[in-house]
Amino acid sequence: MLTFLCALFFVAIILLVRRLRRPNIATQRCVHIVVLGDLGRSPRMCNHAIEFDKHKFNVHLIGYAESKLGRKISNNQNIQISDLKPFPKLNVLPAVLVYGLKILWQFGTLVFRLSQLPKPDLICVQNPPSIPAIFATYLMAKIRGARLIIDWHNYGYSMLALKHGFKHWIVHLCQRYEFFLGQLANINICVSNTFAKDLSVHTIKASVLYDKPTNLFHIPTIEEKHRIFMKMNTQYAYKPFQGRSNNSTRFTNEDEKNNISYLQDRPAILVSSTSWSEDENFELLFDALKKYASNEMNNLPSIVCIVTGKGPLKEQFIEQVERERDQYQHVEFCFPWLDADDYPLLLGRI
Repeated sequence: MLTFLCALFFVAIILLVRRLRRPNIATQRCVHIVVLGDLGRSPRMCNHAIEFDKHKFNVHLIGYAESKLGRKISNNQNIQISDLKPFPKLNVLPAVLVYGLKILWQFGTLVFRLSQLPKPDLICVQNPPSIPAIFATYLMAKIRGARLIIDWHNYGYSMLALKHGFKHWIVHLCQRYEFFLGQLANINICVSNTFAKDLSVHTIKASVLYDKPTNLFHIPTIEEKHRIFMKMNTQYAYKPFQGRSNNSTRFTNEDEKNNISYLQDRPAILVSSTSWSEDENFELLFDALKKYASNEMNNLPSIVCIVTGKGPLKEQFIEQVERERDQYQHVEFCFPWLDADDYPLLLGRI
């Protein structure tokens, strides 16, 4: 009886693998782009999706649908969003057990989602997080007969070391796991030459693919600037953008004839983006702004400092700025999370 059940199990596995490797009926090539994180906070992977679409791929973008995606993604019928179900909150359990359960949950939901979608020619995964994303995508690439691309943004083990230290056994284990699977990928790409050289030390040959802005990033007209400043004031309700009238902002004014002009006494704008994580030293910016505020020269303009992004340390830094408010004379802060289509306009506002 046991022999029969084992044989039945192996037959079922073989049939499942054959079904998952079955070629697509559609003539278009297919790519699965995987982000084990918020898709809206992964502009590089979203740009990959747009470029694959330009090259006539059927694109499936897989990840957590937490933030609003740009119109180039959401309005594109050839780019399908496959959202993953997030891990439920289990605050009553020990942290170690919760972490283990979270990995199993992520692995299971990702493998299940990848098995539901049409057979891919390519699977492209963002790293980090490396656990369990790289293993899950490598496994599914082998089962489904696809080529695996790893896009290296950072090292997962080095981010883990910020919490546990580089000598911790789990950091060493994650390092070996990450580099071992990196060697098994069909294609590795990364964000800089320095990164590629470091990967080569670990016998991983990576091609450099620089981040480049899409055509959404451009120098806007004064009308576009006024619209985004008004939106920051009205829709986002950020006080540093509030003008003296309903048709004005701190930077621009619209007169009765709908002519828009700059205000002579407008403040300077400083924009920075961050993921508010431990691997970013954001104290550098705040220290520089303190020095700027302490300058006794009276001819320096006031500054509106806009820091965009989401992340675990965001609230901590906002509280720090509030505590040290008296050290930021003539500096105002704004910490927005913008729609994907508004962010390029704000960056191009100068």
